[in-house]
Amino acid sequence: MFVECKGLSHAERVFEKLVDGDEFSWTSLLSAKSECARLEDAITLYERMQEEDIHPSCQTFVTLLKCCAKEKDINVGMKVHLEAINMGLNDDTYVSSALIDLYCKCGALSEAQDILNEIPVRGVVPWTTLMAGYVDHGSCHEALECFDKMQNEDQVVPDEFSFASSLKACGHEGCLERGRDVHLKLTKVGYERDAYIGSSLISMYAKCNSPREAQKVFDSLPVQNIVVWNALLSGYAEHAHVKEALTCFKEMKMNGIVPDAVALACTLKCCGDANAVDEGRALHTLVRQQRLEGHPAIASSLVAFYTRHGSHGEALEVFEKVEIKDVMIWTSLISGYVEHGFNLEALEAYERMQKHHVSPDAFTLACIVKACNNLGNMKILHGLHMQALKAGLDGDMFVVSALVNAYAKHACVVDSYEILNKVPKRDIVSWNSLFTGIVEGDAIEEVFEFLDVMLSEGMTLDNVTYACIIKACGNLGSISKGRRYNTEIAAKGLDNDTSIAGSLISMYAKCGALVDAREIFDRMPMQSPVIWSLMIQGYALNHEGGMVIEFFEEMQKAGIQPDAVIFTCLLAACSHASLVFEGKRYFSQMREKFGISPADEHYTCMVDLLGRSGHLIEAEKFLDMIPHVSEGTWAALLCACKTHLEPELGWRCLEQLVQKIPEDATWYVLMADILANTGRLNELYKLEVLRKHVGAKKKPATARIEVNGKVHEFVAHEESSKEISSLLRSLTLRARAEGYLPNLDSDFEPDTDETKAIALCEHAEKFAIAFGILNTPQGATLRVTKNLRMCNDCHNASKVIAKLENREIIIRDDSCIHHFKGGLCSCGDMF
Repeated sequence: MFVECKGLSHAERVFEKLVDGDEFSWTSLLSAKSECARLEDAITLYERMQEEDIHPSCQTFVTLLKCCAKEKDINVGMKVHLEAINMGLNDDTYVSSALIDLYCKCGALSEAQDILNEIPVRGVVPWTTLMAGYVDHGSCHEALECFDKMQNEDQVVPDEFSFASSLKACGHEGCLERGRDVHLKLTKVGYERDAYIGSSLISMYAKCNSPREAQKVFDSLPVQNIVVWNALLSGYAEHAHVKEALTCFKEMKMNGIVPDAVALACTLKCCGDANAVDEGRALHTLVRQQRLEGHPAIASSLVAFYTRHGSHGEALEVFEKVEIKDVMIWTSLISGYVEHGFNLEALEAYERMQKHHVSPDAFTLACIVKACNNLGNMKILHGLHMQALKAGLDGDMFVVSALVNAYAKHACVVDSYEILNKVPKRDIVSWNSLFTGIVEGDAIEEVFEFLDVMLSEGMTLDNVTYACIIKACGNLGSISKGRRYNTEIAAKGLDNDTSIAGSLISMYAKCGALVDAREIFDRMPMQSPVIWSLMIQGYALNHEGGMVIEFFEEMQKAGIQPDAVIFTCLLAACSHASLVFEGKRYFSQMREKFGISPADEHYTCMVDLLGRSGHLIEAEKFLDMIPHVSEGTWAALLCACKTHLEPELGWRCLEQLVQKIPEDATWYVLMADILANTGRLNELYKLEVLRKHVGAKKKPATARIEVNGKVHEFVAHEESSKEISSLLRSLTLRARAEGYLPNLDSDFEPDTDETKAIALCEHAEKFAIAFGILNTPQGATLRVTKNLRMCNDCHNASKVIAKLENREIIIRDDSCIHHFKGGLCSCGDMF
């Protein structure tokens, strides 16, 4: 009583005044110290108890073991266990249960099982304790085995806690039928109307994605308290039934239930998922009224909500108000930054987190690895990898997938596979991380090599794998392989999957096969916003401006509201088609009609639109109004200077770009084209000196072409076959007769004109075109993929070659897709 009434310090003073403290008073004080999680003090008190020759009871050991379990100190717990054995108290039901709880909480599940096996008469308490331990550690199958053995071997009738643990196990495993069986059993013993069991049933049905049964249980309960409401609300939220979750929250309040921290955190997450900004802000007001802003779960949900909607200032304001910041709120801030591309801010937050001595969990590490992946910062990535190893998180699948993807994306495919290979049970998710990383990088062909390895292990391709493989075909320009996978996908009935259909549309569009892309689109029973945006993007890349606008209008008639991504595609299409009036109108509509704030990519599209169309002065003025001008926006204006041969403005753009990323050779190549085509050879030589001085190395130009199902790669200026060299010389002579003149000024090396002309014939796309002509039937379409932007000379030559050979030549460079036919290009010579 005195422990409960006056607090620990007062209890200690009263205890010390006792003339003859008995076992009960000693154990009472032990219990108080245990409640305060002061294990060292509790052990010291126990030792004093022995010195005073006070014999401990079963309750004394239960109290000590609870304290050990609370602090997860297995070493001290084992010593207490030995003491209990020496005193012959280890067979007591409550001591045994406390021992089982200790070992379970410390992750020693086999030791916990051994203790249960040694109990002479096993009652419901030790069985239930072991079941709860198994469930907490994800060993749900073993928990359900315990549930069966308890009844079949020991004829023990489960209590409400046993039923709750078994339902939790069914929910985690997604065992709906088994959960229904447990439901039937608990109904027979009269637990179905119990609120605690009711919340467990609701949670189980929700986790098994059976919301109707969860709602049915909820409706049948005579008392619907906050725990029951939270179970239903969490169930809806967990399976993305966002609308139902928000309705549930409103009904909860209408029924007079005051939402607690669990309900508020859960509903805030739903507001983020549903883009319900107004509802989320209203909830924040409610949180303030209830003075719960400092609650860890609520603060984390608020940070996640605001970062998800780009309100990083408000997210940071909430974050800074939290006095004790746990790993959850740090992770919410970091993941929000990464999700919106604020990767440097994510790294800064992670550094702050470490300075505050907060250890990252697996999800934190996975998020920050993704930030390094986005930045291409391999040095920090290696450090994070080492950190994961030291923390024992290198086996966590979140961390493994993030590391595998990052290494694969940045050309460390061998390292990536080594990480994957160390995982004992590789699943399809981890394999997909490898494939995704490779496809996002340069070593795309290796996807198919590792696909064979995966298949040899007995794995089968899922929707994500197919989507990734199709993307690889598109990036390689391998349309025949893409068509083979398309046939395989259709045979399996997967062609209506949104991610796969999107990858197929993108693949066909990248290969210039818009008819095939449209067929995929038309076959979809329901076209999602993603599918619409991919078609718009495909038409934009292929310079089909009219179709882009037509699709945009049709999309709105179909009830699809355009998002920021669709507007990026739309504005890019207007740019490629020089639709200045339409582009300006759509840019205005973004904010005024659809409430979308322009992002960096939208500003870049507008600068590109104005620049391509020759409105360079207006483009520069528009650029001055942008709050933060990225290198992409300056590069768009520099490209326009190349198209319209404006060296003075080009130099101003280059100056800005060099300040931002001096080592990127792309800017120097674009400026060199401007200077070469305006005859400014002295400036051209100075530019080359500057490039070499800052160490901006030109990326080797490569071009790929698929012939007879195989992709062939060519590198600029590498030695080619005699047949290719001979054909290119012949084509050059024939092209000159058609008025083509090689752009010799684009090569600023001090060579003869003849040497320069030969060098121009050694460009990668010319090798690929010649190879295609030599190895395909007369008149067949050639599809070439180039890693860099085409130079003016290759562009002019391709127009003439397409006319001479009476072929369509489709070349995708890093700017757009060129359709050369009859001496013309679909880009209108504006690229």
